[in-house]
Amino acid sequence: MYRFRSVMVSMLRCAFGGSAALLSVAISGCGFMIPTPSIECVHRQGDCFDLSINETQVVPIGYRTRRLIEPYKYNADAALLADLGYIEWEVVRPIHGRLEISGRENGRDPYWFGRDAGVTEPIIVPLDGQTVRFSASIGSSAPGDPRGVALLQKHLAQESLPPGNYIIIVDYSGALNWDRKHVFVRVE
Repeated sequence: MYRFRSVMVSMLRCAFGGSAALLSVAISGCGFMIPTPSIECVHRQGDCFDLSINETQVVPIGYRTRRLIEPYKYNADAALLADLGYIEWEVVRPIHGRLEISGRENGRDPYWFGRDAGVTEPIIVPLDGQTVRFSASIGSSAPGDPRGVALLQKHLAQESLPPGNYIIIVDYSGALNWDRKHVFVRVE
């Protein structure tokens, strides 16, 4: 028992003793490795994953698209105005046909998402008054979530989106964390 206690005390001394350094630095000095998250992912503006919509890479929003979005802000309700404020990404070319979304981690912070990371069901916000049909279902919470919460999930009930401009909000989440992109998309 005494030997176990002395080992624990020396580990604590190594971790907390000496200078007022961060715990992760002190523990890594003892031979342990603790990953620390990158500051790039904390803002959750879509910087930590790559996204493609209909096989077209999503890129940072350009000046022309920002100017195109401006008039929508004058006629928007509070919820839409909030979504318009977060648009930092766009699909440069108009998309056609069925909506296909895929994403992957881009390596900016390999520890941010954890395991089981992937794209969740997107939120589609029409900007030009288009009617988009959704179907609803009851689903369970994320895999591995101990709460077991039932969620109301909306799914796109049509093959393709009507022509017009949209905001597509896509979350990429894993067991540890998440990130989100607000993407401006034109459908023809």
